[in-house]
Amino acid sequence: MERKQRMSRAGDLLLPSRVSLDLTVPDRSAAVRATAELLRGDPLVPSWDQLWAAIAKREAVDLGDSSCGICLAHGRSETMKQLVLCAARLASAVPGTSEWPVRLVFVFVLPVTMAEEYLRKVGALARACSMAEKVEQLQQAEDAENFSDLVNRWLV
Repeated sequence: MERKQRMSRAGDLLLPSRVSLDLTVPDRSAAVRATAELLRGDPLVPSWDQLWAAIAKREAVDLGDSSCGICLAHGRSETMKQLVLCAARLASAVPGTSEWPVRLVFVFVLPVTMAEEYLRKVGALARACSMAEKVEQLQQAEDAENFSDLVNRWLV
């Protein structure tokens, strides 16, 4: 059966170009950095170096359970005009800050003035990722388009 490809909808927060599947990294810190690198050259990111400095100065949070740890990182920047999200699924789990190894990484970047919108989106993502069946869907996503489509539906 042929699968129809879906066009990105206006307002989608996670674009397929901002997703890396089966990312190989040595540790959690490298996972956050490599995921944020997906935004280098993105037209919505005026200065990647400023963006990385904003992400690096904040503590990332790990969520999840024994089946899949999830790392959430974010940065706030005066140069950003809108909320942007990138994500990675790791090829192999890396140790996290909790007892669970990290398999998924999400990095949010936001303007200083959009804290409320960010909290709504990160809350929706955290709720979705607390459900084993939704995490399994991300683990089984066959491509970046499918992965981003799942996340965007949960963030609505």
